[in-house]
Amino acid sequence: MKRTKGTLPDLLAAARAAETRSLADFGACANEAVAKIANAKTDASLFMVFPFYAIILYPSNLKNGKFTATLLRAIAKQTQSLDALESRVNVGDVEAVHDLRVALRRLRSALRLLDDPDADNLRKRAKAVADTVGAVRDLDVLLEMPKIPNAWKFALRLERERALSIARSQLADKGHLRWKGRLAEWLAQDFEAESEGNVFEDALQIHVDEVIALRSAASDEEFHQLRINVKRLRYLLEFFQKGMLTKAKKCIKGLTEIQDELGRYHDAVVARQRLNLAIEAATGLSLKSKLIAFQKTLAEDKQSQLPSESATRATGLAQESLAVQLDD
Repeated sequence: MKRTKGTLPDLLAAARAAETRSLADFGACANEAVAKIANAKTDASLFMVFPFYAIILYPSNLKNGKFTATLLRAIAKQTQSLDALESRVNVGDVEAVHDLRVALRRLRSALRLLDDPDADNLRKRAKAVADTVGAVRDLDVLLEMPKIPNAWKFALRLERERALSIARSQLADKGHLRWKGRLAEWLAQDFEAESEGNVFEDALQIHVDEVIALRSAASDEEFHQLRINVKRLRYLLEFFQKGMLTKAKKCIKGLTEIQDELGRYHDAVVARQRLNLAIEAATGLSLKSKLIAFQKTLAEDKQSQLPSESATRATGLAQESLAVQLDD
């Protein structure tokens, strides 16, 4: 296989020229780029060149055999955003915490769709980081609740600082930097395109079945899992939406609304659980009375009501998404 040599701009130019090549040729230039990245271990900006390179290189054609290429493009896009988001998280940016968790979720969803043991290992590390960042985000959601007692808000802010410190340490850890390096190297390898069967339709059916399996969701745990399954189906459709007929947009819009609705309910469940612990731990009668009063307010809030219709609507949209087809 012919390799392209030269500066990174030369490599990027070669990537553009290779845009229409088969998947088997994609690693030719990528290996050279990753080698340069590996030799510049402390240069974060140079590391980010590869994900940009990968986005240019992987085609958006969604016919059979391009399933892997499309997912690699999605993975590269999320990888490209990590450094900038992590820098913003390090200074305590609330929105960056949310955006980083979403980027990691999308990254994990794309990795999960690939039948590859290395992709699975990379996904597990992404989950560990997402869980740490998620702990900070969960506290941000609690702090955004209206009419929260000042004493509890103060305690939550202290807890957030501790959670943010843990997240900062993890993002600066050598293991995290090695994970990003392994992710870049993995993206640079030669991938074999699928030649038989409709892989997209198979993946779609699996995700639809996962949503339908919870059509009778009734507990907090089941609604939480339903939200996860709806999110995975939504991400799958979004990864491929550029090659879809317009009817897919309705499904994506509807699934997003249901995911948001279930997300608000889950936030209320977490708030209720945390509040119960705070009430048990409260020592002063005044504070305990304020927390109990807030508990009643929270219980009456619309977001705390069981989203009983969400499962039915999610099932309908999931079944409707089976009719989605890719453009020629």
